[in-house]
Amino acid sequence: GSLPLKPRRTDLEALLTTTLEDATHLEDRLVRLDADRVSALVDPVRARQIVEGMLDAARDRTRAGAAIVVRVRDLGTGARVSVEDDNRTPAAITSEMSLAVRLAELQGTEITVDGSSFLVVFPKDER
Repeated sequence: GSLPLKPRRTDLEALLTTTLEDATHLEDRLVRLDADRVSALVDPVRARQIVEGMLDAARDRTRAGAAIVVRVRDLGTGARVSVEDDNRTPAAITSEMSLAVRLAELQGTEITVDGSSFLVVFPKDER
């Protein structure tokens, strides 16, 4: 099936601030946001679901009290969102992340891994 997207200019720092405030299942983790001020052209509801999927994967990889850092970086041509955890084993995209992976594909991007980080790059809003 298809899923209609409603892309619009979205302040990623604000979106991730509310996402983390609402993430009550992460209360036993030390979660921190480190964000550049950048807007992306995304469906904010779906972008939030993508990041929630990455957060869930980081939570599943870590123990209570572990650190999870969400970073937003302005790459010039896009905005990279990473969810980094303090697990020493490399991250992997699992079947539990299938919704987040598909939502990323629908927005023209993909979730990747780098060490213990999950990453996604959203198109930058140039307006």
